[in-house]
Amino acid sequence: MERYDASGDVKPKSFFLRPAVIMLLVGAVMLVTGLIWIKSEGLGKYIKTYNADETIEGSEITELDIEAGLAVITISPSPDSDFHIVAEKIPYKLHHRVSNGRLYIDDDSESKTLNLVLSGIQNGKKGGTLDIQVPAKEYKKLRIGCGMAKLNVENIKCTDLVFDCGMADVNVTGLICAANADIDIGMGDAEFKDCKFFKSNFEVGMSDFDYEGYLGAETNIRCGMGNADFVLDGKRSDYHIEGKKVSGEDNEDGILINVDSGVSDVDINFKK
Repeated sequence: MERYDASGDVKPKSFFLRPAVIMLLVGAVMLVTGLIWIKSEGLGKYIKTYNADETIEGSEITELDIEAGLAVITISPSPDSDFHIVAEKIPYKLHHRVSNGRLYIDDDSESKTLNLVLSGIQNGKKGGTLDIQVPAKEYKKLRIGCGMAKLNVENIKCTDLVFDCGMADVNVTGLICAANADIDIGMGDAEFKDCKFFKSNFEVGMSDFDYEGYLGAETNIRCGMGNADFVLDGKRSDYHIEGKKVSGEDNEDGILINVDSGVSDVDINFKK
């Protein structure tokens, strides 16, 4: 059938539509074929992995900066006064250095991007194991950053905290932050249990986020498209909550909690 424009002339037939559709279909077939091949053959033989077993003298270290991913990562107390780092089959070389009392642990700059991409496709958040044991003391500053990973943090104390995780599944138990805590969770499930924070900022993207414990100073909760559930020590009348209606007696002189929930669901409940 001929097609006509507004002036009544016959529209020319497109010579590009059919090739474009064909190329699109070919691309889709190649993508599906590639995914089937990855599932059946695997990429393990193409991925280079690394191990590490390091002990670092800890008496002079007062701050920690940890950046890692593509592994099951556990950060927990050391049995002695030293740091112990053990990695098995992680897709990057582990690097550490100490500067001005701060211990930095991250991936070495020689790690190849393609190796990380292949590991992410093949293993997702479980590309190996990384265990970091830290001496039991209060650190002035603690920064933990990770992208795609499964992260466990157990019984660590700090004065200031920066916690930045992208697509990680996070499980935190017994984390105490005495001054300022900045928590940024992008995607993935995150659970903070038996924690004790004071002045705090929570940024929750598309995560399912749970916090159970103590909030002792002004707290800001911002949740984009995810869900956040807070179960707080004390009773409703210990807090003054703005931005969300929470049943119970509000205390204008209590601990201030500001809530910006966007299109998400933020629930706040109390233990008493």
